[in-house]
Amino acid sequence: MLMKTENMAHVGNSTSVRSVLSYLNVGRCMKGLKIWLQHSRQRRALAKLDDRLLDDIGLSTQDVKRETSKPFWL
Repeated sequence: MLMKTENMAHVGNSTSVRSVLSYLNVGRCMKGLKIWLQHSRQRRALAKLDDRLLDDIGLSTQDVKRETSKPFWL
């Protein structure tokens, strides 16, 4: 009888650990998606700046082309 209880406790604990790990993986994925969206928005905003504004922040049109041509995950 004791052995069955121990086995059940172990299963319960490993299930809890799996649940926590699963939750953490979802959290990590959500954080990654948020960063990707930020990259995308920032690059779109950068592409809309005119030459005067680019000069103010020290970027050339070539710098902007290079940055905006990157995939969103970089």
